[in-house]
Amino acid sequence: MFDVFLSYAHADREAALALRDELVARNLAVWLDDDAIDTFDSIGGSIERGLAHSKALVALYTRAYPARRACQWELTAAFVAAGKRGDPRQRVLVVNPEPSTEHVLPLELRDALHARGSAEAADAVAAHVATLAGELGDLGVSERPLWLGRRPLRGDALRRPLVRHVAHPFGAACRRLPACLGRPR
Repeated sequence: MFDVFLSYAHADREAALALRDELVARNLAVWLDDDAIDTFDSIGGSIERGLAHSKALVALYTRAYPARRACQWELTAAFVAAGKRGDPRQRVLVVNPEPSTEHVLPLELRDALHARGSAEAADAVAAHVATLAGELGDLGVSERPLWLGRRPLRGDALRRPLVRHVAHPFGAACRRLPACLGRPR
């Protein structure tokens, strides 16, 4: 079992490694992808197991974090699993090195007092995790994101424009309306 699962955007890798070192110095067992995923292992499976067997998720919530699909999946999975055990904010902890909180979502997490620096955060996380019993457990989500980006386009999809509804703000909804009313298009 891990004390914490450290979730971060890879753009913030150096800060995540510094935070990991501070947490380990406080005798916490930390799940971090660099340490926990072996060559040829399933990335998604390793992440699911790491989350499920951790007491809490610690999100290094920089401005880059919400833009990363994998980060949002990890956060959502932990939030759902923690919600089954009570207040998700007890097991989803935010370390926010940014000067504001406007980028932190969901709002329940924005409302919590965040730790800022690595040493301050490690002290707060260690004290908090010591009060938690058990692990996150069943994540309650069935779909994983594509960890390495979008699937390649195949066949005629290569010739179609990627965005077809730019000309009209309601896009396909307006094109379907006559059919919904029983009139031919």
